[in-house]
Amino acid sequence: MMKKIDDFFKLPVLEDFYDYRKSVHFAFFAVYAVVMFSFMTFSPNPANATLIAAPLMFFILLYLYRKVLLNDIKLFKKHYEQYITFSLAGAVLIIALNFLGNFINVWIEGAAPNQDAAVEAFWRSPILMAAYITIVVPISEELMFRRAIRGMTKSKLVYYSLSALLFGLAHIIINFEFPYSFAFIFTYALPGLGFAFIYDKSKNIYCPIFTHLIINVMSVIGLIFT
Repeated sequence: MMKKIDDFFKLPVLEDFYDYRKSVHFAFFAVYAVVMFSFMTFSPNPANATLIAAPLMFFILLYLYRKVLLNDIKLFKKHYEQYITFSLAGAVLIIALNFLGNFINVWIEGAAPNQDAAVEAFWRSPILMAAYITIVVPISEELMFRRAIRGMTKSKLVYYSLSALLFGLAHIIINFEFPYSFAFIFTYALPGLGFAFIYDKSKNIYCPIFTHLIINVMSVIGLIFT
């Protein structure tokens, strides 16, 4: 019985090709980070500025990583039962890591500045923000914090460390308050570590994207009913 379960979770692997040189992946990430950081930091309304910059960067990422997306979707469709099951198991992992991150911050009053900004933006434009949170964010963030970083290095230690740390930093930039915002970095870095694990084990970018989508849909539903 256990062997059958193990065999089911042995995901088919398409050789993880380096479609760009490492320096190019780094350049993509650097440009993305600088543009998003500039919009979120220097704009009088960071949340609204992000809604302008993010879709633009989203379409650029779709073009730059089009080969990865096309190759991975073929494999995902062919073995969709295994990939979807793995992604759902990944969602359970991310929920557990979210809980752990929130538990670490249980002694800190209030919510992360990033979360406050997101909630405020959601209630100003609920339909637009729902589309942004459930479509643009999962694809953009997984391409940048998983695929681009994976393309920079063959070292798993570097990949996991950068993926988690930079994912955490990216989520405390909006309305950043020094040093208060740093207290929330683990709230986001731990799930970032989980997404990195999902991509590393599946070798298919649609697994962390699908898991991320599930988590963000749950977040949107939570915003609506709270």
